[in-house]
Amino acid sequence: MEKLKIIFDTDVYNEIDDQFAICYLLANKSIFDIQAITISPYCVAHQQDITVSDGMELSYRETKNIFRIMKKSVPLYKGSVGFMQQGYEESNIAVKKIIEISRKNDFTYIIAVGSVTNVALALKFASDINEKISVVWLGTGHFLKDNFTDTNFVADPKAVDFILHNCRNLTIVPTTISRSMRLSVYEMENKLIQSELKDYLIERTKWFYYYKLNGESITIHDVVPLDLFVNPQNYLCKNIDRPVLNNNNGFEFGKSKLKLNYVIEIDQYRAVRAFFDCINDYIKKNKC
Repeated sequence: MEKLKIIFDTDVYNEIDDQFAICYLLANKSIFDIQAITISPYCVAHQQDITVSDGMELSYRETKNIFRIMKKSVPLYKGSVGFMQQGYEESNIAVKKIIEISRKNDFTYIIAVGSVTNVALALKFASDINEKISVVWLGTGHFLKDNFTDTNFVADPKAVDFILHNCRNLTIVPTTISRSMRLSVYEMENKLIQSELKDYLIERTKWFYYYKLNGESITIHDVVPLDLFVNPQNYLCKNIDRPVLNNNNGFEFGKSKLKLNYVIEIDQYRAVRAFFDCINDYIKKNKC
């Protein structure tokens, strides 16, 4: 089977699940032809002392560290240092590379697990790539709820609105579904093969503030959009009418003629098992 050419757009240092997702991405290079990892911006309450620029640099360094541990590397580019919602509409190396790669390939999948700013700007500056890309974005909660608190949505609603109106091939993985993808430190300690990679994932989990609040269990949202390609049998998707953003930061239907692919169900037990099996297989083969 031909590998899927993908760009992975991620706000790595924002939470812990991005690190898990990058490990899963690199461990599945037999499926993914990774064209680039691009760093998306973030600004969150639990890191109030970190600016968007600081977060970009921390994300970049964290990704490089994962490359070292996993003994793999792919092209890595820093992205936007602001949000469209706040008037940021500048080109940057990540946006330029998204455009360049999308124009070069016959077809490219862009999997975005943070603010969708980089992707929206790429489409804004180069509408010709629209027919050559498929965007899979992790964000929003349930479409019938107003005033989303989802981090990926709240960061840049204007970018979300742009994607909804302009992206031709769009899949959304809502956080109300992806949050069922949960792991515990106990599971990692007992199911992962002893390695530097295992130690790293456990250490980063214990560092993350959600772990301190909720005990040993964490949600690894960002693995889900990748596993959707690796193990599609674990997911149920529906092609639905595309909503539009309203003034309450909620969604309304019946005002768009476009459709989108919407993930509505996950078999979390099979998905978690697949994650462990994949990482263990990688550890065995690469001694990392």
